[in-house]
Amino acid sequence: MILRTFIIYSPTAWSSLDFNPKNLPGYGRLDVIFRTVLSAFKKHQGFRDDVKVVSIHEGPPDPPLVLTFIKDFIKKYKPYNEVELARNVLQHIDELKPSKHSMMKVIDDFIKEGYHVFYLKESGENIDEALKKLKNSERLCFILGSQVDIPANVESKILSFGIDVVSIGPKSYLSSQVVTIVNYVVDRFYDNL
Repeated sequence: MILRTFIIYSPTAWSSLDFNPKNLPGYGRLDVIFRTVLSAFKKHQGFRDDVKVVSIHEGPPDPPLVLTFIKDFIKKYKPYNEVELARNVLQHIDELKPSKHSMMKVIDDFIKEGYHVFYLKESGENIDEALKKLKNSERLCFILGSQVDIPANVESKILSFGIDVVSIGPKSYLSSQVVTIVNYVVDRFYDNL
């Protein structure tokens, strides 16, 4: 099984745990973050076992806030939409191991854990070609933005790690679509080895 982690970076996402689940767009587009989390885990029937999602919230009032979503959390509460997931987050926050780590610390930790880290961007190398260059890596990590691009100053820090920049195509897609497409591409690639 190929483990994959998605790091979702949002410069607008609310960085406090005092939000209203019924108004997620009003909290720096938390709806985008939670919809992307659900998309990363969903499969035809049930939830994926091979995914982890780390969301980095850089919006007000007290950034950063880092939440780590794992399969056990998703399978235990079975959220059916982003509002339900938001309620689960508020009720069971300790299970998500909230932290105040910087984006760079999060990336560095994944590299130290042996993950091959990719930065998803429209202008990057075709993801299929990038995967062909890997030598049996069983841990993949993909960094992506939310409803807005990752700011240039943050992007330059990401690229300072020497991370491969990959693309699913020249068009911009919703982050929830991107994780679904990446899961499909990774599944297809490793199933054909």
